[in-house]
Amino acid sequence: MPGEDGPSLVEHIRSETKQPNHTAPIVMLNGSTTKYMVAKARDAGANMVVKKPIAPTILLSRIEWIARNNRDFIGSSGYCGPDRRFKTVARAEDAEERRASAAALVADPTRVMSQDEVSSLFG
Repeated sequence: MPGEDGPSLVEHIRSETKQPNHTAPIVMLNGSTTKYMVAKARDAGANMVVKKPIAPTILLSRIEWIARNNRDFIGSSGYCGPDRRFKTVARAEDAEERRASAAALVADPTRVMSQDEVSSLFG
């Protein structure tokens, strides 16, 4: 996006309070998921950031998570987007790491979508 980054687009969408998609869930796809970029996207109002390249099952699982975990929408002078607070619960000792299956999928190069395939989803 020449002259604009993902977080600024999210801020723009969230700031248009009279528009019907103002509160629509936003999954930001980005090649960089540094702490800085994720925090910037979160602070702009994105529901989630997913790192490219994207495995279809990972993207679908994130969309399903957003659908199941309907977080309150917050609108104030300094922030507009989903409630950023999460309840932290310790993982049971015998429970598998929740990202283990996702990491295995992403590690398989045959399961990763190319940029053209990602673009075709939205075009």
